[in-house]
Amino acid sequence: MFEELLALTGAALFGRPCTVTADPAVKAEAKKQAVSALIGTDLTVVSRNMKVLHEHLKLHELLTAAGIPYVILKGYASSAYYPKPDLRTLGDVDFLVYEKDVERTEALLKENGYVSNGQKGDHHGIYHHNGIELELHWTLNGLPENEAGDAIRACMENAIQDAVLTDVHRGQMMLPSPFHHGFITLLHIARHMTTAGMGLRHLCDWAVFVSSIPDFPGMFQKAFEETGLWEFAKQLTALCRRYLGMPGQEWSGEYPEEFMQTFMGDILDSGNFGIKRDAGHVNILLDNVNSSGKAGSSSRAGAVMRNIAAKARVIWPPCKKHRILLPAGCAYVCGQYLARVITGRRKMPGKKAFAEAGRRKNLCAQFRLFEKE
Repeated sequence: MFEELLALTGAALFGRPCTVTADPAVKAEAKKQAVSALIGTDLTVVSRNMKVLHEHLKLHELLTAAGIPYVILKGYASSAYYPKPDLRTLGDVDFLVYEKDVERTEALLKENGYVSNGQKGDHHGIYHHNGIELELHWTLNGLPENEAGDAIRACMENAIQDAVLTDVHRGQMMLPSPFHHGFITLLHIARHMTTAGMGLRHLCDWAVFVSSIPDFPGMFQKAFEETGLWEFAKQLTALCRRYLGMPGQEWSGEYPEEFMQTFMGDILDSGNFGIKRDAGHVNILLDNVNSSGKAGSSSRAGAVMRNIAAKARVIWPPCKKHRILLPAGCAYVCGQYLARVITGRRKMPGKKAFAEAGRRKNLCAQFRLFEKE
């Protein structure tokens, strides 16, 4: 089933010959990987894509009229690189504004019927409009608090300034330059690979983007080496060549077959955003890269405590400003979890979750994320 799915996906992305057809099992798996519209007709996905696209265009009208600079993150910025952009499954609308414009943007959204979910994290706030989720970002998430993180922030400093006004379906939006989109996409994939998992759609995003850049090493190698992302970029590209039939890109090199199979297997086992696994259990046992600077670099207990603290900062924002409140916030998070266990809405992590977390921690360590060359 997976071989057929990869063959069909590669054919859709790169026009490679394909003689297999999508049987019901392949179609069901394609939905879990969020690539169903790529390999066949899925009117549900296409219809929702049009709604999400409309929200992209509406957002551009609002922000432009108010004189608020912005840039789209992921979403249609990724779709634009596909042979048929309308067939990439869209999720929500992510956009980045300058931190000085956050309050003005929040007020503008509320005035125009966008509803906040009431929570505001370190990097973004969430709104809903016409059944579509929008994430207002004022800084990128998933960055380590170390030298590599500082280097990434420097590379992304002009992301809004360098955004490109793009005509799309009788409307317009501001999309990131190829250089900035490369960073955004790779960081997004890294964050999900080191938590719940990324799924096949994210690999497709990387494949079509890399293929669009005539001299990828010329544009990215130096910057990715300085930020500890070059090894991961090569591994992802090698994976696209091996399993999706992406042409060229020999600069990615060769990797042991065992590593390639484990990496690809993890992607397929995850499904889109980890939908196929018990992400809650595995996430809390894994160390997020933005807490330690390296994926898979700390003890299991340390990972659990850091992730509980991160959750506390999101649920109870005063913890971010007043560290003395953090223990109370962590206690609240633990209490919520135990309440779900007692009421049957959550199970305690068992041996399987610990084994999976250990396996994924070992895989993530091989990415050498944020380790400068």
